[in-house]
Amino acid sequence: MLAHLEARIFARLNFFAHFFTDHQEARFHYNAGLVLPDLIRNFLPGKRFRLELVQQEHLNGEAHELFLGSCRHLERDLQFHRSDFFEQGEAELRMLFKEHHLGKHIPRVWLASHLVLELMLDRVLMKQYPDLLDRFYQSLESTETRALDQFLHASIQARDPLFHERWKRFVELKYLYHYTDDDAFTYSLMRIYMRAGVSGEWNAEARNAMNSLIPAAEACIFENLKFL
Repeated sequence: MLAHLEARIFARLNFFAHFFTDHQEARFHYNAGLVLPDLIRNFLPGKRFRLELVQQEHLNGEAHELFLGSCRHLERDLQFHRSDFFEQGEAELRMLFKEHHLGKHIPRVWLASHLVLELMLDRVLMKQYPDLLDRFYQSLESTETRALDQFLHASIQARDPLFHERWKRFVELKYLYHYTDDDAFTYSLMRIYMRAGVSGEWNAEARNAMNSLIPAAEACIFENLKFL
């Protein structure tokens, strides 16, 4: 059960951190590929980027760039979850939430420590490098539908109109800009809980409890950036 829950949740975060770490100037499709594995899982439940299915020789230039970015994403995920940053940051957040009895308000507080670490990493990086968030969305906006279709057919063996509908909405809403707002940050965390079936909508007391810990959590992640 725990492994299934983790598979549904933990592979869906760090959109901006992936871009921040590995983006390359003017390689818009490569940059989009850096977040595609997470977006596929978000947009098409039950689907995932399957490297073993891809025959690279059948991909054109832009679709191949998406493939290369996606491969880099997988490499970074492995590095991240084995990093001192991840271990140290998650341990400190668990301690912070325990000391302030967050578990009285939010279920499975161990899960909150993991999710907040990943969401907060994006938030901290966005605050430090706001111009890069504009370039993140520029890469997504510059990605060709034809290349996405070819990539999806090669990597998940499907061309799904639902993916394009949700891709368009993700790009248009630009919700990552709202991560720097405390209420929106807590709302995003709550929505992840709800989508995973861990909880229903949080009441005002639970949202306020989470909001009150955001400054300390942000300071924790900022201090641990040196371990990345």
